[in-house]
Amino acid sequence: MRIVVLMGGSSPEAGVSVKSGRAVEEALRRIGLDVEALLVEEESLEWFGRHIPLDRDVYFIAMHGGRGEDGTVQQICEDLGLCYTGSGPLASRMAMDKVLFKDFLVKNGLPTPEFMVLGSVDELEFPGFGLPVVVKPVDSGSSIGLSVVFDEDDLARAVEEAFSVSDRVLLERFIEGREMTVGILGREAFEVIEIRPKKRRFFDYESKYKKGATEYLLPAMIDADTRALLRSLARDIFDFLGLRDFARIDIMWGKDNRPYVLEANSIPGMTETSLLPMAARFAGIDFPELCLSIVEMAGRRCGKEKEAKE
Repeated sequence: MRIVVLMGGSSPEAGVSVKSGRAVEEALRRIGLDVEALLVEEESLEWFGRHIPLDRDVYFIAMHGGRGEDGTVQQICEDLGLCYTGSGPLASRMAMDKVLFKDFLVKNGLPTPEFMVLGSVDELEFPGFGLPVVVKPVDSGSSIGLSVVFDEDDLARAVEEAFSVSDRVLLERFIEGREMTVGILGREAFEVIEIRPKKRRFFDYESKYKKGATEYLLPAMIDADTRALLRSLARDIFDFLGLRDFARIDIMWGKDNRPYVLEANSIPGMTETSLLPMAARFAGIDFPELCLSIVEMAGRRCGKEKEAKE
């Protein structure tokens, strides 16, 4: 089976994507598959048609943020008839666009923090749900452009910073509590991981990518009922949203002992030390096996499962 790993792209998360792509390439090669990694420079049908070999069996999308994760690259693969990993165009867009995702949660009666959306800096007003408030670019990940505002004087600066990344900004009520994440492979929800930044009050970019900045508790120190609730909630979101193959769902467990869904990651980090691989390893699935499972799920959709095992 011949596999292409797609990485890079034009989003602010391109550097993180390259790390994921190289890790996936190495893992698949380690188990004897014919694999090459390609750096995507432009997420357009024309660029793909000119630069991507179109005769490979499976295209592993290891692109984070922007057009690599919002359904654009997925639609290009559909248009070119390519067999690709992960969620389809609509589900990818729903997960990546934080407003669409929040609207989806509200419509389906799923718990999420109160929020408001800004289309420009001029629309800024003090949120009715008060401070602290989380300020997020609508269509960016890896906590790029994200701030938590505790003082009203800092709100305008945080909003301007978020607008430097996106043309829409989400203001969300800050939930005091414990941050949890649940990785999913196929339809299996892995064990809950608790995320504890050591020096920050929230899981920002530095906490995510600076070595030693965050403690990860696996399994999370929660009771059996809470564990079952969080895993079931993550699996429901995965199913209701129409996600495929793999994902990671981020949830706050509030001090009021209630869950609050934050985000769905349709292409979570894929290095050996990323959270989904960490949870898979706890379940007895090493990183090469995880990558192969994702390839095989895509292959089954395209009738290529036989070749995957040869």
